[in-house]
Amino acid sequence: MPTPNNSSAQAVLAALSRQPGSTAAEVAERSGLGRSTAAKCLAVLEQQGAATRSPGGRTGGRREPDRWALEAAAPGPGLTDERLGRGQLAELVEGYLASHPGDELSATAVSNALGRLVKAGRANLVSASPRRYRHVAP
Repeated sequence: MPTPNNSSAQAVLAALSRQPGSTAAEVAERSGLGRSTAAKCLAVLEQQGAATRSPGGRTGGRREPDRWALEAAAPGPGLTDERLGRGQLAELVEGYLASHPGDELSATAVSNALGRLVKAGRANLVSASPRRYRHVAP
């Protein structure tokens, strides 16, 4: 099966991070991709272990659509070899907030998490002003 281009895969991953349990049609709509492209991306991401499919089952004689979600250990969009596109970080943050209703997220929390990653050797501080970090490969 062909690998989807990185921007299509990132768009699908971002859509799934914002709304886990979406149908392929819903993923296509949220990602701005065609249904066929989104379905192909989902199939490839499932093969790669980045997405999981939950069969839709049947209601009476009618088949319900399958539901899709990110695999818990899968990297989210932006954790690939490309930079995030315009607005994608906001989408990731929104997806996190949507999947954690009632929780509060602050810029300080993000800064503290980055500091912990540096202390653990999982990230490097590459610039102090402005602060910029880079992942350290295992």
